[in-house]
Amino acid sequence: SLEMATLRRQLAEANLANIGLGQNRSALEMKGLKTFSTEVEHLLAESREQRRALQELERQLAAGQVDVLLEQTRDINGVRVLAARVDTGGASVADVNTLREMCDRFRDKLGSAVVAFGAVVEGRPMLVVAVTNDLIARGLHAGKLAGAAAARMGGGGGGKPSLAQAGGKDAAQLDAAV
Repeated sequence: SLEMATLRRQLAEANLANIGLGQNRSALEMKGLKTFSTEVEHLLAESREQRRALQELERQLAAGQVDVLLEQTRDINGVRVLAARVDTGGASVADVNTLREMCDRFRDKLGSAVVAFGAVVEGRPMLVVAVTNDLIARGLHAGKLAGAAAARMGGGGGGKPSLAQAGGKDAAQLDAAV
């Protein structure tokens, strides 16, 4: 950067002039460290902002899959079930929070239903299960469903009756778990 080049030039001039070398060099090095620290902080903030923007785009992409996903809803013993892998077809899911948000959104949209979404997140298979209150009253439990699915992926899971998550070690088993 221009500031660093200026600092280097000033440091070289101080060395050549050999006037107050110890004090000048020390002051310039401290100024350089402060500038470097400020630049690092700026880059980290920019990285966080870009990560948030990417996650928002992924959420919008996932929201765009609504109709496609709703078509996958099926009736199992009188219970509406939407279970799908949501990181296929070029889509990706940034984190388990995105899966939770999607489950909540679809559970609310479907009314009475069990919703389970799975994805490979950072190389690990993840699954989130949501169950509506009326189905909880009929004995369904998201934590137990997530735990059973996790066992298929070589992992563990659980949670509340209304919302639970599971993780595994074997990403190849995610489709079977969903």
